[in-house]
Amino acid sequence: MICNKCGNQIDDNTKFCPYCGESTEQPQPQQTQQPQPQYQQPPHQQYQANPQYMMPKKKKGKGCLIALLVVVVIIGFIVAAAAIFLPGLFKPKDLGIKTSKSAYDSAMAKLRYTKDEAPETGEAEDYTYEYGATNSVDTALTSEELTSFFNYNRPDYYAIENLQIRINDDDTIEVSGSLNRDYLLQNILEGEYTEEEIKKEIPMLNLIPSSINFYVNLEGSITNNEVDNFNFNDIEIMGIGIPDSVYDTDEAYETIIDIIDTSIEKVMQKTGASYESVKVENGELNFEGEMPSFLERTSK
Repeated sequence: MICNKCGNQIDDNTKFCPYCGESTEQPQPQQTQQPQPQYQQPPHQQYQANPQYMMPKKKKGKGCLIALLVVVVIIGFIVAAAAIFLPGLFKPKDLGIKTSKSAYDSAMAKLRYTKDEAPETGEAEDYTYEYGATNSVDTALTSEELTSFFNYNRPDYYAIENLQIRINDDDTIEVSGSLNRDYLLQNILEGEYTEEEIKKEIPMLNLIPSSINFYVNLEGSITNNEVDNFNFNDIEIMGIGIPDSVYDTDEAYETIIDIIDTSIEKVMQKTGASYESVKVENGELNFEGEMPSFLERTSK
């Protein structure tokens, strides 16, 4: 064999080269250990398993909460202020007069008048009305009796709700309640236009609430079925006072008187009632005239 170091020919069984002394044994190749691949967790599992990979949570700013509280406080303040300074905005002005069955029964007895149980559904035109023969009446009604007369045993289709009437010692009358907007328009226009036609011609009408809260302070009387010495002292719509210049004019006065007289005439024609004298005295409403003895309503 040939020495790997010096290249001389040497015996095959020789363990060391006689020329250079190099070992003739071949070195065994060392087995290199292959590195085992390490399993890598998916990123989302690394975040779950290792807190160091978890994203820090963002803290909600206190500024947003404070701003929300400020808005709530402002809204609450506005609502409270409106309720204090404009009590008629959300509901009719409270005159302190309550409705009761006892006051209703007392008023009906004084007027010598009876009524059947009021319908709970439908409209006024869905019923026929039968009125009994009239009785002569000469009586006085208190604020509670007047208020209960118009509120108790009333159909839902009546145009005015939550009515209160207070007779004052200074001979003035205060009235508050809620008036149906569409009913009012139909009666003013006497049914010449439908509700859809009115709203089409007057788009701003949709901005007016369907139920209008009102308050009036007035004085006057009725003599021989006509208004006498009538005057408005104060008018409020939705808690907002109406300037005197709107209704304290000759034209407005004539229009109001005409509306009231027309209403009285319609009631007389329909019920047979008459009003010889209606006036305020000693904190009560004195009534002298004719009233029907009964009212019965029948569904058509």
